[in-house]
Amino acid sequence: MNKLQLLINYSVNMKLKTIIILTLTVLSVVSISSCKVSQKKLEKQRLDSLLTRSKVELNSLLSDTCTKTLDEKEKTLATIKSYQLRNLEVGELINKTEKKLIGEKKAELEKEEVERQKKHNEELELNKVKKITKTLSEKLENNFQEIAEAENNSQADKLIRETLEYFITDQANVLIIIGEFNGEKDYEKPTTIIKYLNLIKDTRKSINKIEKIHYQNDKIKLLELKRK
Repeated sequence: MNKLQLLINYSVNMKLKTIIILTLTVLSVVSISSCKVSQKKLEKQRLDSLLTRSKVELNSLLSDTCTKTLDEKEKTLATIKSYQLRNLEVGELINKTEKKLIGEKKAELEKEEVERQKKHNEELELNKVKKITKTLSEKLENNFQEIAEAENNSQADKLIRETLEYFITDQANVLIIIGEFNGEKDYEKPTTIIKYLNLIKDTRKSINKIEKIHYQNDKIKLLELKRK
């Protein structure tokens, strides 16, 4: 092969190499551009999805029919805000939701305070009743004992009249517990307070203590007793 032919072959090979390199370069640029376009498209789709979902969730939080707890609502709102979506409608919905949740939080705190105060008042009333009942129980049991130990009938009758002042009527029921089975109390035959006080006077014995007092309009309507 002469020199001319070698030069021609060399020239052809160089041209082919150049064409191949240019082709690969073009393909690479096109591929990179296509990839960038695809990534932008995916990012746009992701943002569009977040926008749509955020709008739905925010409108749900603003609805009066939303069944989520306040804590769940606050977490949902925090998640949406973390997306940092630059959208006017979403921004307005976030502001409205924040104001609504602040109002709900305030209402919840006020409700808790009302419930706390109610419970506190109930405890005070219960303690008051317990204190009154304890004091009254001691007073009645003391009267029962004094009736039993009265020096004469006149003194006993005076104590009976004083004791009856605590009852709604002298016919108020008196139940004497004789036992308790499976949580159910068993009583003697019911009697009335006047009969019971006269029994103490006649037998000169007070053998029962007060178990429970039932009230009606600050007067005793029923007295439960049990053996000492």
